[in-house]
Amino acid sequence: MLGPATACAVPGWVWIVALAVTLPPAGESRVADVAQPARLDAAVVIDDLHIDFVATGRLRTAVRTLVAPFHRSGQLARIQTTGPSNVRLDVDAATASRRIDESITRIAGHALRADDVSELVAGGSWQEVRDRAWQVATTIDAVISTTGGTEQRVVVLLSLGYRTDDADVDRAVSHIVARASAAGVAIVALDPDWFDLGDRQGRLSDAAWRHHREWSRASLIRMATDSGGTIWGRDEDAAAVLARLR
Repeated sequence: MLGPATACAVPGWVWIVALAVTLPPAGESRVADVAQPARLDAAVVIDDLHIDFVATGRLRTAVRTLVAPFHRSGQLARIQTTGPSNVRLDVDAATASRRIDESITRIAGHALRADDVSELVAGGSWQEVRDRAWQVATTIDAVISTTGGTEQRVVVLLSLGYRTDDADVDRAVSHIVARASAAGVAIVALDPDWFDLGDRQGRLSDAAWRHHREWSRASLIRMATDSGGTIWGRDEDAAAVLARLR
C-alpha cells in the first residue's frame, strides 16, 4: 500500500506521477511541442488509457496520497490524465481542497481489457493500441518540458504496462526513457499488483494471459531501470522507494 502522504514531501525532489509513452515509426514524429506558460515543481499524470476501470478506486486513492504533500507545501503540482477522464488541474497552497477532490473523482480507468487487446493483436490490428500509446506520449512530453529544475526529479508511473512485442510500441518505450534521461527524470513505476485487480484473465487462455502479463510488466521494469528509477512495490512506502534513488 502507499505510505503516508507526508513521506512524499522530500526536500529537493520533484515528483511527476505519470504514464507511459509510445513512439512513431522511425523517422516520423507524432509528438507536438506544446508551449506551457508556467514551470511545475511536480505533475501527477494519470494514464487512464492503460488502467482498468475496476482499479478506479485504488487509482483515486493513489492520486490523493501523492498530491497531498504538494498542496500543503505550496509547491505547484499538476493533476492530468491522458484520456477520457479529461482532468487537468494545477494545484498549489491556494487551491481549494474541494477543487482537488472534484478533479480526482472524475478519474476512472479506461483501458482495453486484456483479452480485447490480445484479440486485436492476434488479428494484426495494433492501431488502437498504438494510438493510445501516442496519446500518452504527447501528454508526457508536454509535462516533462514544464517541470522545474531540481537536482533529482521523479516520474511515478501509474499504468498496467504496454505490449512492447510490437516494434512501434517498443520504440515508444525507448523514446520515453531517452526523454526522461535527457531531462534528468527517473521513472518510478508502480507494480501492477498494487491495484489488486483480481482475475483479469477474462477469456484468455493461460498461455495467452502469461504472455500479455509478462510483456506488460517487462515494459514497466524496463522504463524504470533504464531511466535510473525503480519499481514501487505494493507494500512499500514512499520513503523506502526514494531511498533507493539516492
